[in-house]
Amino acid sequence: MEKLKAEIFADVVERTVPGMWEYARKPTAAELGGSAVIRILIDNASSTGPPVDNNQDLANAELTGKMWTGLVPISKVIGTPQLTEYSKASPPEHVLQLL
Repeated sequence: MEKLKAEIFADVVERTVPGMWEYARKPTAAELGGSAVIRILIDNASSTGPPVDNNQDLANAELTGKMWTGLVPISKVIGTPQLTEYSKASPPEHVLQLL
């Protein structure tokens, strides 16, 4: 079971940062025992764009004066790697390739 769990963790890590599993220290038996990965299958999903308000609402000055409509953009941004206080090594190539 622990071998299967380690393989699953390796897959998750490699999908996130390719090359990291081979580079990093492998988890101990205690770390594997205290961790879990949950797979969730999504049957249905939706995505929306900017609001599309009805013309009656847009003509209502009282409503448009007090109600905010809009969107909040969310994006994934990869920043510059930052060393920990105790690390003396430069970021490895597989980390730099994320930039």
